[in-house]
Amino acid sequence: MQGSGSLGRTTPHEVAHQWFYGLVGNDQGRDPVLDEGLASYAEGRHEGTLEGFAALTVPFGAAGRAGEPMTYWEDRLDQYYLGVYAQGAQALAAVGPPDVVDCGLRRYVAANAHRLATQADLVAAMATVVPDAAATLAQYGIGPA
Repeated sequence: MQGSGSLGRTTPHEVAHQWFYGLVGNDQGRDPVLDEGLASYAEGRHEGTLEGFAALTVPFGAAGRAGEPMTYWEDRLDQYYLGVYAQGAQALAAVGPPDVVDCGLRRYVAANAHRLATQADLVAAMATVVPDAAATLAQYGIGPA
């Protein structure tokens, strides 16, 4: 299903969609970060490139807006990757050490499997392992509406 030259980071990102959108669904129009941001974090975790995501500069119109719906991004498609994919990974990495974030993601999956999750569900799961996770994620624009 992948073309030549697409192995590497594409594979773990797309496999992560089995969990983040496949097992735990979301309203992709309302919460694209729950799909693409979490898959990007999983990609970076698997590939050992979380530092690469952290080093990316998110442009002004996208910074702190990772949790915005697609209606926000439709006029900012040039900022969408950095605003949602990269910033979503940055937000999770900022919550805590990778093993702790992974624990929070496992709790998110366990609590929300086979249903449509919201940003509030992600924040609640992460707060079970890092009490100030809500404040950290809010800096990136991720949280309850």
